[in-house]
Amino acid sequence: MRKLRIIYFLAILSIGCAGNKKLDLERENCNENLIFKKEFFSNLSILDDYYKNKSKSTNIANDVQLNFEEKLEKLDKIKSDYYKAIRFFSKYSKTNSEYAGNYINQIPYNKYLNYRNVWINWYEKNKCKNLELIE
Repeated sequence: MRKLRIIYFLAILSIGCAGNKKLDLERENCNENLIFKKEFFSNLSILDDYYKNKSKSTNIANDVQLNFEEKLEKLDKIKSDYYKAIRFFSKYSKTNSEYAGNYINQIPYNKYLNYRNVWINWYEKNKCKNLELIE
């Protein structure tokens, strides 16, 4: 009975070690482009901030310390960054083209959350393929 437990323990231990070796080998063979990674997560952060701070636009519009041109510049910058980030993701992963270049429509928040998951899953699946930025 005791020998059976020892054999069982050693079998489990060897299976666990084999799994770790496989993970180490995958990490070793991963050729992740850190420049692409930085750009990917920077654009994701822009979109996350946009949806988190949607009321920021209203705050800018109501800011009495800014003149009209400054307000427009700030609002244009927010909008421009939003659309650049959407275009970035549309180059690499599934994004409805209706949102990628349309300055009138924006991705509804619930669809954005779905797209966000698709984008992150795409990145995790492809990150070791030395992804290159498309101009």
